[in-house]
Amino acid sequence: MSPPADFRGVSAPRRPKTRDRRRRVGAERNQTLSESAMTEQTSAAPVASPPPSERTAAYAPAFADEVFKNVDSGEEIKTCMQCGVCAASCPLSLVMDFSPRKIFTMIRAGRRDEVLSSQGILLCTSCYACKVRCPRKVPVVDVMHGLAHYAINLGYATRPLTQSFGTHFWGSIYKVGRIDEKEVSRKYFFRDGLVKAAKYGLQMADIGLALMRRRRMKLLPERPIRGIVDLRKMLDKAAELGKGRAG
Repeated sequence: MSPPADFRGVSAPRRPKTRDRRRRVGAERNQTLSESAMTEQTSAAPVASPPPSERTAAYAPAFADEVFKNVDSGEEIKTCMQCGVCAASCPLSLVMDFSPRKIFTMIRAGRRDEVLSSQGILLCTSCYACKVRCPRKVPVVDVMHGLAHYAINLGYATRPLTQSFGTHFWGSIYKVGRIDEKEVSRKYFFRDGLVKAAKYGLQMADIGLALMRRRRMKLLPERPIRGIVDLRKMLDKAAELGKGRAG
């Protein structure tokens, strides 16, 4: 079929290329989105910024500075990135009131009494799983023990039994340079009087007999190690360095 006479010799209009058409459609869409965004920004009510007291409530540096200055390895908290690996690795995190990760956050938030009265800082068993797995190599064990030592020196006694055992444990090391099992046990059991001491002794009798059979606990007093004087000088010097002590 031939075209009508009026259109003979007239070529049909060429269709724009696909690429040019996509560019034009994309430009029109971007312009529409820009105009919509400008309209919303103009019509929206301005958002008021929170007052200074609310902006700084999440971080109170006073207690953090106190920890950095007075707690053994306390300055290492600065590198914590709150990944939670320490809490996930700790075998006692489920029985702690606050996990190590939360303790570090509370220190930054200035919650002083809650941190120093926490039972979690006295529950660390020194398994070092947290320290080994920490991606920032934060010595979590050292920080937890440092916090516990600092809290005890300030008069916080959230776990008196743990505190009593630790005091007699380190007292034996300072006295003879080693652990005198019978002496530490005697002082620990007699802390509440003669009646309770006899009760505790009967409960632990099987462990005591096993220690004696394996010669881990002697009836005679332990003799001081060689170099006990030098050891005491080292411990006294460490105590003079200031870390871990109140004031």
